[in-house]
Amino acid sequence: MSKLTARISRSFKAIQERLSRTFRRRRSSVASITSTARAALSSLSSQYTGYAGGDEEAIALVRGTDVPFGFDLEMMMHNGEIEAMVVVILGKINSRKTTLAKNLLLVRLRTSFGGRQPRAIVEDVIVRNGIPEWQETANKLRVDPVPMHEPFNPISASYGMTRDENLMTIEDLITAGGFKRPVGIHDYASRVAFLKMYSKYPKFASVPTFSQTLKKLNVADVLEYGTQIDDEFKSHVEEEAETQDDAMPSELQELIERDSNVDPEDVIKAAIEVHYDLDKVLEGPLGRMFAGTKSIEKGFRQRLVVLNYTQLLTNPAAVALVKRFVRRFLESAKNRNDLRFMFQTDISDEAYKMLRIGDEAVSTSDDIKSIRSTSKAKIILSQRTRDFQVIGSSDSIERNASDNLLGDVSVFFIGRQGKKDIALLRETIDLTVDEEAIIVTQERGQFLVKIGENPGIPIDTNPLFNDSLAEISQSNSALDESLDRSNIKEDAFIQ
Repeated sequence: MSKLTARISRSFKAIQERLSRTFRRRRSSVASITSTARAALSSLSSQYTGYAGGDEEAIALVRGTDVPFGFDLEMMMHNGEIEAMVVVILGKINSRKTTLAKNLLLVRLRTSFGGRQPRAIVEDVIVRNGIPEWQETANKLRVDPVPMHEPFNPISASYGMTRDENLMTIEDLITAGGFKRPVGIHDYASRVAFLKMYSKYPKFASVPTFSQTLKKLNVADVLEYGTQIDDEFKSHVEEEAETQDDAMPSELQELIERDSNVDPEDVIKAAIEVHYDLDKVLEGPLGRMFAGTKSIEKGFRQRLVVLNYTQLLTNPAAVALVKRFVRRFLESAKNRNDLRFMFQTDISDEAYKMLRIGDEAVSTSDDIKSIRSTSKAKIILSQRTRDFQVIGSSDSIERNASDNLLGDVSVFFIGRQGKKDIALLRETIDLTVDEEAIIVTQERGQFLVKIGENPGIPIDTNPLFNDSLAEISQSNSALDESLDRSNIKEDAFIQ
């Protein structure tokens, strides 16, 4: 054997030995973790006493047992176990976290709210095998997903929003297109155009129609706006005075009836400038999204509203604009107590796709804070703990919102996570060594449930519990009927 051959042989044997030692160490480590997790699993599973809802609303099995795991957010709120119905589901791709969310949705859709059928809204952002993730669920419930990538009319009178709310949508569109937000005389000109459009042809109100209305303003329109605004203000003051059994001060009466110091020609000139900016935006990709004539109001009347964002995600600027509109629309409905557009459950699937777009982190944080002490539930799905961090943001408000977002969560369903994500999660909730051992060894469909300071509950969703969605669809047409009695006011309705 030559010296070279001998050297190669010795090197090969040395490599084999090192690989063997490494494998033995890894196998020993895995065995140790598995052993620890098995002991922890046995301990935690045996502690489950049904405090999350018993078997009445089963969504899974307690892992390693045949005990149903029930999950009743309403009961936990009533018992003071949680402060708000905010749920985060963490799990990697194909971990069955969406199956779990659908099980939670089923429970929520079976719950009565103020004697009315419950409703839910879902953000769908994932496509599997060419089909949006929530399409099948929508089919079972006999509802039509709302295609958010198609052009629509964001200022239709059918939404019931105020002139100011609609004007904010126009302003968002203009600034997103790279132009200055209308202020001062330009804001005044926009308001004149809005009043003219909604007064004279409300059925045709749209962004393109508004742009043309700006272009065609005349002196009579400006004077009519001033008169109507003064009349509205005077009527409001008189109503206030009547309730206080007092008369309107003469000085205020004179102020209202004064001649306007706004030059109509200046307003018309400003209107033309806003028109040119808006028209340039409408010619681009952002503008085309909002240049439609179709209202999406009917899509929001359904029992389950699935907002299909899957084909819009390649355009983050458009997503930010559309989401801002949807948020304003739903907030407006809440302020008016308009039951047609109010929901008891809000689900955000694969939130990591949205949280770094625009001001979404801040808005999500605000949403979570606003639902405390209400019967509304927010369910957020994402892959990892670090998805909730706005990495690299220069905005201190965004960073603060993302840092505190998980701190306001009441319930965690934790699928398998890496050590880095567990470390981040540990900053928000208390995890024992046993619980961490379970998390790092979980397989598909397995989650550890942390509810407040209670011990974690290991669950297994592999026996699927969401097959009975079809039964809910039987009552869907009845819901549509009740909602068609539009704009029902009911103070007893729990928001």
